[in-house]
Amino acid sequence: MTGAPTPRRSSRSTPAREQNDDTREAILTAIERVNTESDPRERIETHAIVFDAWLPRAELTETLKLRRPQIAERYATTIEDMYARGGG
Repeated sequence: MTGAPTPRRSSRSTPAREQNDDTREAILTAIERVNTESDPRERIETHAIVFDAWLPRAELTETLKLRRPQIAERYATTIEDMYARGGG
């Protein structure tokens, strides 16, 4: 074989894909735990994970409060997909 050698990963680095999978699994576990302890009216039926950074002046105010209209606009397709799956 020719070409550049395959870089080795240190034991501390984790590819983004694996980190995302670990994050998804942790969130699903937390949702399951909360749902078992919650009244049926309070349960999380569906969710979406967004990995985009939310910054002040965009989706957040300077005091880190949500700017709901901007979030609804930016993630309109994701929100519509959640409702289409029967989550609300």
